[in-house]
Amino acid sequence: MWTALKDFVLPLCGNCESASASYFCQPCRDRLAFKNVCPLCGQEGLAHCQSTCLSCQNETTPWDKLKISFVYRDGVIQWIRKIKDQSRPELWRVVSKEDVMEFQDRIDAVLPLPSDPLKRRKRGYGSSELLARRIAKLLNSDFIELFDRKPSFKSQRDRSLYERYAELRSEISLKPHQKIPPGKLLLVDDVMTTGASLWICAEILQAKAVELEAFVVARVPKAKPCHFS
Repeated sequence: MWTALKDFVLPLCGNCESASASYFCQPCRDRLAFKNVCPLCGQEGLAHCQSTCLSCQNETTPWDKLKISFVYRDGVIQWIRKIKDQSRPELWRVVSKEDVMEFQDRIDAVLPLPSDPLKRRKRGYGSSELLARRIAKLLNSDFIELFDRKPSFKSQRDRSLYERYAELRSEISLKPHQKIPPGKLLLVDDVMTTGASLWICAEILQAKAVELEAFVVARVPKAKPCHFS
């Protein structure tokens, strides 16, 4: 509680700790912004004109468009850890209308990726669900929870990319009797590491011939690629 009060009374940039009216000062927000990183595999060093790295340029994805706001490093890591590990879900306010402006007036419903129920119960909330609610409000769109996820009792650490994909594929499904809304849908996730969860949910919706775009707050750089097709 003291940390939350201190952030309100003595607002400092969450990255460089200089005085700032917002959680990230503008120079840090610009430095941490997602650029020069391949959204599919996390490889750094892309030229300004490249949308993906050379190894991913022919990759077919189950979504029409993917927007990522930040690279998962430095102050972004601390910010998201506060939300997930220190019961500070109000810090999703850092995600602003500017982050999702390109989706304005063309998204009919916002869908969160499903949280692991064990982690959700421990925290008292689902991080992705609260994030998606905020984005739905910013876009004046519907918020719908379409997916169920079984609890995972196995650690994903040291598991191969495809082992993780197969495990998640058996855990994630559409909610029974849940109708998929018409129009264009936006899948939302907080942190993309390999992209397995996002890919699985998008594949499920792609099989239903849904128009789909995706938004992720932060992408882990140099992570293993999310090539599952």
